[in-house]
Amino acid sequence: MSEFGIEQKEPQAVKNYPAKEIKQPATKVKLPYPVLSVDLGTTETKACLNANPEYVEFIPAYVKELSVNQVQGVIQPFASDVYSNLTVEYRGKGYALGNRAEDEQGSLGLTESKVAHAVVKVLGIVTLFELTGDVALVIGLPYLSLEQFESEREQLIEALEFHTLVWNFRKQTKEISVQEVFVIPEGFCSLYWAQQSDSKAPLFEKTSVAIIDIGHRTTDMLSVNRFNLAVGSTLSIPFAMSEFYRRVGERIGFGNHESSCLIQAVTAPEGDRFFRPKGRRKGIDLDEVLPSLRSTFAEEVCDKVIDWLPERTRIVCVVGGGGEYFWQELKELFLEAGLKPYLIEPCRKATALGQWLYGSNQLIKQHR
Repeated sequence: MSEFGIEQKEPQAVKNYPAKEIKQPATKVKLPYPVLSVDLGTTETKACLNANPEYVEFIPAYVKELSVNQVQGVIQPFASDVYSNLTVEYRGKGYALGNRAEDEQGSLGLTESKVAHAVVKVLGIVTLFELTGDVALVIGLPYLSLEQFESEREQLIEALEFHTLVWNFRKQTKEISVQEVFVIPEGFCSLYWAQQSDSKAPLFEKTSVAIIDIGHRTTDMLSVNRFNLAVGSTLSIPFAMSEFYRRVGERIGFGNHESSCLIQAVTAPEGDRFFRPKGRRKGIDLDEVLPSLRSTFAEEVCDKVIDWLPERTRIVCVVGGGGEYFWQELKELFLEAGLKPYLIEPCRKATALGQWLYGSNQLIKQHR
């Protein structure tokens, strides 16, 4: 049994960066140094420097390794737009990230551990937010097993904590000093966000709940008893949105189920789900095929949750992009099963926001 404790505090201000104009939120908390929360999503990395949903940034999770000469030699026509043209040089290698990496036919790392390019992604986000000096990091990882989680947690801490990281961005040297690294099971901190943001949320500190975080690659099922994570009951399964996209692609005869255009069409509002595969003269109205696929998939998710769900738990907290997508179907199915479903909103931002709350309050406790 592992325990993560937190107090509720106000967010720290975020610094502007050239990619987008960001407002400065008010803050009453004095942190010794910034806390950067990083949610390593499979398709998008979510990051924030405070607990305001408006300031959570989404960065496409594509990474493309390049030579240093490629990074330095490419003409950058929109050099001021960091968000669209993000590259870093680190330890003798060049990396394109986000939109730039997607343009370079980069990878989402679907078959790799999320630790594989975690450090480079952190450097990209730090560059984006223009952070310098001391910083604390809070990073989420899937809980596939106790052994794997602890191994990957140690890898991240060894690579980041108490290190001064030096890299180049557009031939300019950047540097941060990582003072703290907190590695948290994915989805867990969404409870802290729900507790702070929703006065009608269940009393998590007095009851047992399940967190069902449906992401792109995995569905994370966490058992939490009075804010204690029951590590023996926690499980991540490779049955999530990527499988749903595969089924959609199979139904319409389209092989590339990881296509960003297909994903955008599937997740678009009803009436706007039009998709034309490359080379086809006639497009497809996905509204004609999605309802039956959604119903079947939601039933399978529900069955897997109920098979796993501890007997003492009735409250099921749903979060993540997939949780939001299937909420109406899952809500009905969970109610039919005698459970109490609860949607943690905003679903795609809640984990990053909760991680920031966790990290900032751990920092405050340590520096009292």
